[in-house]
Amino acid sequence: MGSGERRRGRSHYHKGITLKDFTQLPVYQRRQDILDGLKDNQVIIVESPTGSGKTTQIPLILHEAGYGNEGIIGVTQPRRIATLSVSDFIKRQIKDDQGLVGYKMRFEDTTGPTTRIKVMTDGILLMELKADPLLSSYSVMLIDEAHERSLNIDFILGLLKNIIAERPEFKVIISSATINTKVFSRFFDRAPIISINARVYPVKVHYRPLERDNLDNQVDAIVKIVKAEAKRKSGDILIFMSGEFDITVTVSNLIAADPKGELEIYPLFGRLSKEEQESVFNETGEGKTKVVVATNIAETSVTIDGITTVIDSGIAKVNFYNQKDFTSSLVPLPI
Repeated sequence: MGSGERRRGRSHYHKGITLKDFTQLPVYQRRQDILDGLKDNQVIIVESPTGSGKTTQIPLILHEAGYGNEGIIGVTQPRRIATLSVSDFIKRQIKDDQGLVGYKMRFEDTTGPTTRIKVMTDGILLMELKADPLLSSYSVMLIDEAHERSLNIDFILGLLKNIIAERPEFKVIISSATINTKVFSRFFDRAPIISINARVYPVKVHYRPLERDNLDNQVDAIVKIVKAEAKRKSGDILIFMSGEFDITVTVSNLIAADPKGELEIYPLFGRLSKEEQESVFNETGEGKTKVVVATNIAETSVTIDGITTVIDSGIAKVNFYNQKDFTSSLVPLPI
């Protein structure tokens, strides 16, 4: 189990930040390189670490360059919570009150005739591909978090390769937070890679091995660390656990260890309702410490402002596809 402290430069959900501040993000600073790459190629790969502004700034860059005039700017996200938060953030960026930005996921659709930037889950895009195999209403498609290599994403990439052969005006951007971008470049016939460096901040890492690596020992250690960090009042805390059950146990123990109510504790996993997921972005109350207990949904899909301490259980559930019986399953593994 490890804990680390960091000063975060990412502020996706801070209400007081101005649009001018957003344009200082590393990805926006490479605006012209991205547009030049798209002008000369149908597919480009954008490689940059989490927090550099890939997800929110690329749609803005495309919108400003007029891609929305030729069709819809599509943006895919692997998770519902990211679809919601990204759509909301872009909408606030451009001060949209005309329905230019919308999102679509299962059972929810805020898009309309005026929508020019459409954020959707990758499952929704697959459904649209079945109905319209050439995605004729879109001018450009941004596949975000491509490094996750889910079954949906891999299917989408294969189908997009067919589309670019039929539609020479159609553009595709593959966004990845890892160094595995050469795989995507080779698949799309040596598509150019635009590498963007993010800001670097000092990080202290503390490793605490457990005598017995079971859930009870993990939770006991986490409670002790949280209590110590909360006393320091240095900022909010993010805890990574492997799944819903582990999160529920951790949250219960943290509540029991906080009789004075000095902690604001939020679980975060995929099965929560929209309202419950969005509550993690609430501003921390005066004199309180926010504690978010999450799966790896909080690793790349969302950025929570104010986090200064991260506690990692060292276990994550990884999606494995079984070719023999054509099924996927989540397997807990050491990170």
